[in-house]
Amino acid sequence: TGRNEDRPLPVEFADGRFTARLRPDTMPTYEGTVPLRAGRWMPRLRRTTEWDHTRDLPVTLRPDLVGTLPLAHQGEHRTYTVERVDFDRIFVESGPVLGPELRGAYRQRLMRDVYTPEQRKLPLREAVLYNSFGGKQFSDSPRAVYEELKRRGTEVEHIAMVHDQQVVLPPGVRGVEWGSKEWYEALARSRYVVTNGGIREWFVRREGQVVVQTWHGTPLKR
Repeated sequence: TGRNEDRPLPVEFADGRFTARLRPDTMPTYEGTVPLRAGRWMPRLRRTTEWDHTRDLPVTLRPDLVGTLPLAHQGEHRTYTVERVDFDRIFVESGPVLGPELRGAYRQRLMRDVYTPEQRKLPLREAVLYNSFGGKQFSDSPRAVYEELKRRGTEVEHIAMVHDQQVVLPPGVRGVEWGSKEWYEALARSRYVVTNGGIREWFVRREGQVVVQTWHGTPLKR
């Protein structure tokens, strides 16, 4: 991908052939499984003795199979497409989580200027909405607040912002994709918002809503 991220796959060898299986909806991480990150992924072969990609070999398609692409697979929340570039080099495209009705500056502005004010007229819900590093983690002070509320047995719904579904959440915590309809609704109606960074410049605490800004890191940075 453009992030130079590698996701190794197990390879099986039999009768002079090899097989690698990709399950893009359940990519393993240290904490669990997440979908394949959005973007273009280029399959490559690498010897087990190599440390980086400098000697990788691209996975290519047989000439008689070129016409079979593209192939699309509908995952739980996004579409994965197998396509080719440079005639026969295979790549996997992991599509966006947000549907076309929510993508782009214009549609997001409608959600901000039309949908959000409507939601802010509705009663607040007894819920805590957590934002940790723009939805890229569920950690730091917001995670600590969540764990303390659980320890105390506080009866609230726990909701966490996530970005590109790349966060493994504890059981009972509902994830809302950044920029989704559920995200705008949670931001407008959660009684408590706990964040360690900025959310959006237009976000203003409504009456009765409590926003806890913990920030992150240490004040002793140079």
